[in-house]
Amino acid sequence: MKTEDMTIEELARTVFHMHGHLIKKEFETRDITRVSHPHMLFMLRFRSKNSQGLSQKDIADRLGVSTPTVAISVKRMEKSGLLCKIPDEHDHRYNLISLTEKGRRLTDEAIEAFDSIDREIFNDFSPEDIAQLKRLLIHLMRNMEKQGIRSPEQLRTDN
Repeated sequence: MKTEDMTIEELARTVFHMHGHLIKKEFETRDITRVSHPHMLFMLRFRSKNSQGLSQKDIADRLGVSTPTVAISVKRMEKSGLLCKIPDEHDHRYNLISLTEKGRRLTDEAIEAFDSIDREIFNDFSPEDIAQLKRLLIHLMRNMEKQGIRSPEQLRTDN
């Protein structure tokens, strides 16, 4: 099927699929494929600036995944030296998950990879194209919010 003949739904799925392949390729080029859950690392990188870390439940809630899924990723990334568990100073029965220095460096490198990909895929878009695409993507986000999916903005303000 020609690209021009695809439905909007097929095009969206194809674009997201291709973007995922670009990320995988860029991560392989930079030798940062050991990131099993980059969204978790990003959350810890930016949510932990003013705190010691986040609980596994907080991470699961914010990512919209199960606590066992988080536990598996935490264990794997802890073994790789990317994360550490520290006792919650308010409740010693719990541990908070925090990035190690190695985890911070890897997260920063992953962000550079995403930025590089974004520069490449948008390099020949006009400012008008960018503004129109931005409006349409925001519209898609609002439609997903109506379906009960929380936006990154909502996730950042959750406490």
